Amino acid sequence: MPDLLEASVWVPLSAPDYLHHPRACRALAPWLATPGEGRLAEPAGLDEWLARWSGGLDLRGGHWTDAYLAALAAASGCRFVAVETDFGRFPGVDCLYLEP
Repeated sequence: MPDLLEASVWVPLSAPDYLHHPRACRALAPWLATPGEGRLAEPAGLDEWLARWSGGLDLRGGHWTDAYLAALAAASGCRFVAVETDFGRFPGVDCLYLEP
């Protein structure tokens, strides 16, 4: 199963001053060039995952972003790798939590 890394995982590792977006993007470029790494297109089924959670979970503010990332992982068949444990509230998503 491939891993989907949430930005808070790769950015601090790649660019310690990750608050500067251009530097973070430059740090990401070589990583994406690594064989087997890349960006995901929106897969079929993503909207269905979001619809499933939108009725049963309280998704406000930034929680929609979390739901989208979780749906992207689930619909892609990826394990979601994050430092936040909030993603456990999305049923059906395989998560790996890293220590910050």
